[in-house]
Parts: sequence; C-alpha cells; structure tokens
Amino acid sequence: MKSSSRRIPLRQLCLCVLPEPAPIRVRTRRSAEANMDKISLEQMLKQMDSSARMENDVRDVLTDYVDDYLNQLLKKSCELAMHRGSKKLQIKDVENALEHYFK
Repeated sequence: MKSSSRRIPLRQLCLCVLPEPAPIRVRTRRSAEANMDKISLEQMLKQMDSSARMENDVRDVLTDYVDDYLNQLLKKSCELAMHRGSKKLQIKDVENALEHYFK
C-alpha cells in the first residue's frame, strides 16, 4: 500500500528547519535500520500473540506504511515550524501536526 503523496527526502525536510543540515546517511530497503524496523515489528507481534508469525510481504507493507506516515508527519511539522517563524523543529510542532492533521 503506497501513499499517493510524493515522498520527500529527509535531507530536504531538514532544510526547512535547519540552516545547514548535518550529513544524512541514506537508508536503503536492505539497510540495517530497515532490518531493525522489521525486527521491531516481529517483537510487537510476539507481545500480542507469542505464536503469531508475519510474512515478509506483510513486514514490507507495514514498514512502507510507517515510513510514509513519518514522512508526512515530518513534512507537516516542518511546515508548522516555518509558519511560526522558527528554524528549529520543536515537540510542539509535532504535537500540533498530530492533533490537527493526523487524528
């Protein structure tokens, strides 16, 4: 399940709140972080039902969904920070985005 909105690279999102963003390592689908996400999904599933198993396709879809959700949340949070005239993303920006756009 892919989101219809265009995915914005994290480096571009950082440009909206940081004057000069630190170098960001690009994650690939097969990176260690992606594997950690999949392991976390497995751990969450085991907490709900210790005998449950998850197919690789399900893990991939859930990982993509979470990535898309976080991308949209960061984009909206950055927009809110810029709207209030800040160059720094604060927790209140994320909270406002969650409250008003991600109910």
